[in-house]
Amino acid sequence: MEVIEHLENPSKLLRDCRKLLKPGGKILVSTPNVLDSDSRFNYLRKGKLYHFSEESYFATGHMTILPKWLLELLFDKAELKIISSRFGGIHPRGKWGFRNISIELLKMALNLFMKSTDKDELLSNYMVYLLEVKD
Repeated sequence: MEVIEHLENPSKLLRDCRKLLKPGGKILVSTPNVLDSDSRFNYLRKGKLYHFSEESYFATGHMTILPKWLLELLFDKAELKIISSRFGGIHPRGKWGFRNISIELLKMALNLFMKSTDKDELLSNYMVYLLEVKD
C-alpha cells in the first residue's frame, strides 16, 4: 500500500509482482489521487500538485505522478486485470479562518466546472485497486 508513487520505475514493480503471484493470487495497489479537486486547485494556485512538489518529495519521497488513466495503462501493460477499484479518503482541512473558508468556497464553485469521469475522483485523496493476472 502507498508504495508505487515512491519508485522511479512503477512498471517494473508491477511486472515483478505479476511474476510472484501464485494462481488465484491478488495484488492490492494504492496511490495518491493526483486528479482530485484539492490537487487541481493547488496546481492552479501554485503550479504544484497536492502530493507532488519539491517539499513533498523531501517530506514523503513521492516521485512518480500516477494519474488514474496512466496507472490503469501500466496495469494493462503488465498484464494485470482490475478486479475492483475505489477512491477514498479526504484531505485534512486547516483552521476555519476567513481565508480558509474563502478558499473552500472557491474550490466548491470550481468543482462545478472540473471535468472528471467519476465524481468520487474529484473528492477523494487516494485510489485503491485490487488486481489479478489476466487470463
